[in-house]
Amino acid sequence: MPCRTLTPGLLLLLLLASTTGHAFERGPYPERGYAGIGVVNDMLGAQLELANPVGSIWVMVGYHLDVPGSASFERGRQTGFVGGFRFFSASAGLKSSWYAGGMIGTLEVDTRREDGKRNAYQRLGFGGTLGYQFITGRLRTNIGLGAAYLEPYTADDDTRVSRDYIPLFETGLSLSF
Repeated sequence: MPCRTLTPGLLLLLLLASTTGHAFERGPYPERGYAGIGVVNDMLGAQLELANPVGSIWVMVGYHLDVPGSASFERGRQTGFVGGFRFFSASAGLKSSWYAGGMIGTLEVDTRREDGKRNAYQRLGFGGTLGYQFITGRLRTNIGLGAAYLEPYTADDDTRVSRDYIPLFETGLSLSF
């Protein structure tokens, strides 16, 4: 439940963070948009990002993939979303550079066997990553590692699941537009 109460405030913070560079930059302020594919843990999807030298905001919508080795009855794609922000080192957001970022969204799907069938439970969460982006011409790729906090949930069989923290892995490949 903590994710639902923080969402409006976090979105406002993301929007404000993307404009902070305008106060310090003189002259034209370059921005670049990127579109491509991304992966966050088990989710694969389409990713859009608006970047400037100081930071960026991004959003990804996609599917949580099947767990390796799962039986056919355990499969079932769950749609999900993730959004976040990145702050680049040395104001080098439009060049290859290190970044620190944060994200919020459906970061995991738990599947449980209940009453002879598999039920899927999406887990909202938020977390942070440290990573590196490689930029060559119009092509951009990034890779990052971090950790996230997940909201607890109650399964249909009244089992309380409260595994709080998970590791985060993010990567993406995109073109500027």
